[in-house]
Amino acid sequence: MTSCDVKMSSPNSTSFSFRVAIQMVYLTEMHKITILQMIGYRDRTRTKGEVIRLFQEKYPELPPISQGTVSKIEKQFRERGHVRQLKKNPPNKLSDHHKLDVMLMLEENPHAHAKP
Repeated sequence: MTSCDVKMSSPNSTSFSFRVAIQMVYLTEMHKITILQMIGYRDRTRTKGEVIRLFQEKYPELPPISQGTVSKIEKQFRERGHVRQLKKNPPNKLSDHHKLDVMLMLEENPHAHAKP
């Protein structure tokens, strides 16, 4: 989520401002692949402006994308070789029972390796 400041005036000339949360556009994996196809490759590439225009023509129901979005998707593809969203793995949590088993095993054999 991103936020921005909004300033408004009421009919009696009282002005006030408030912060509004804006949800960023979520692009699906297919949208990102479409952007990569629109960019092109080697000597047949398009400018970011052209990609933005083409994307808006193809998906008029979505808010316009920015040059930064196009750059991030291109960079992600060059670095990772894909545009899938990486899953965040939760920290490895061991049950108290498993921790006790590991401690007992290490007590009996200090050179043993414990794998969950």
